[in-house]
Amino acid sequence: MPGLSLSKVLEIGLWPYIGIGQPTVVNNQLRDSTSARGILAGQALLYDTIVIPTMDFGILPALLQWLSLPALLEALEDRSIQMIRYPKIVGYGGNGAGIIANISFGKGESSAWQWWHSTMYGSLDSALELQLKHGCQHLPEGKRKALFKAVMPSCIEFQVSDELNRKIASESYQDISGDNLLRNEIGKYYNYRDIDLGRLPGVESNQIRFFNGNQIANLTSSPVNGIDLVLILAHLNLQIAMSSTVDDCDLSTFDGAARILKRKLERAGVRRPTDPAFSRLMQIPGVPNVPSAVAEGRLDVPSIWRARQSANAIEFRRWFKRANAGDERELARLYVDALQNEPIVASLPARVLRWAVLTAAGAAASRLAGLPGELVVAALAAADSLFVEKWLSGYRPSLFIDELKRIRIQPPPLRRCVP
Repeated sequence: MPGLSLSKVLEIGLWPYIGIGQPTVVNNQLRDSTSARGILAGQALLYDTIVIPTMDFGILPALLQWLSLPALLEALEDRSIQMIRYPKIVGYGGNGAGIIANISFGKGESSAWQWWHSTMYGSLDSALELQLKHGCQHLPEGKRKALFKAVMPSCIEFQVSDELNRKIASESYQDISGDNLLRNEIGKYYNYRDIDLGRLPGVESNQIRFFNGNQIANLTSSPVNGIDLVLILAHLNLQIAMSSTVDDCDLSTFDGAARILKRKLERAGVRRPTDPAFSRLMQIPGVPNVPSAVAEGRLDVPSIWRARQSANAIEFRRWFKRANAGDERELARLYVDALQNEPIVASLPARVLRWAVLTAAGAAASRLAGLPGELVVAALAAADSLFVEKWLSGYRPSLFIDELKRIRIQPPPLRRCVP
């Protein structure tokens, strides 16, 4: 429809943390995760487009199982599902290297190199081809080719340059040093003594450490040391940078991130006291708990996917995009109407749908004053921060928060230090 802006969300809950381990273990558990299916279903009702970050396209076997091949092909072709590939890994290096957000590995002369290594670090087309061949081997060759052709135009590759790597590291350190709660949290690991966040104890000069001591673990697991905490912040800043490359894209990430994002704006010179629109929590009470119902097996993803295409569901997403604090009842009604053809919906427990909206304070204040937002915001844009540039230019991302955003995947630990 002309003039209708698509609503997109980068969904971190569908991006399992692989680390340096074997991704097939994590991908199989993601495929079987009921909470992951719930996340997909919940976001399908809220957004026109779900952008899924991936390293190895390991989400494809899961999507095939959840949606079926015809539905997945249609979703890719109409851009209901898009992908963004990040063929690197985030680690923490010794000898002052600190956060490194663009680590990659090559085959070299290794005899242990497996096909799944190439899906993680190889070229986009070869990674996709190998994942389809080995991860979707049950599909006939012709259908794998059709899926390849559907995925390629819907996927972009996100590369972390050396400059972006430095900004991610710097921003992550600032997130901690500029936040009393985070400073206190990391201080617990080091007896509250002064420390250099780029030279934390626990990693040798010739080592790189990964989250949770180099084992395969989900990033929602609790940090076990200061390096883990720093890496969580680095991953959040990587996610923000990724979402900023997709036009008009919200970020769905872990609970507590809204407070960290608010601190970023404050460091850039945006202050809250005079602007109530700076940060607010939107709530829609009484909506059916669709993610929970899907996770419990009482409602399937294909039913939700059909429901999202109804006129009521489309109208709900329009309301959701332009919602304000007075729209809760109408939003709730539209949300329920979108599911009216699903008999089980009436019996589902209700919940409060919550999401946080962060608004560039300068732009909001200038609108109240009757001035063009760009003129006022331009004065604030001198702040040297990669992650507030779009917000200070009038872009208003929202961070969707839900109690089911955590996919707890607990595969066996794989310990390994990289020289």
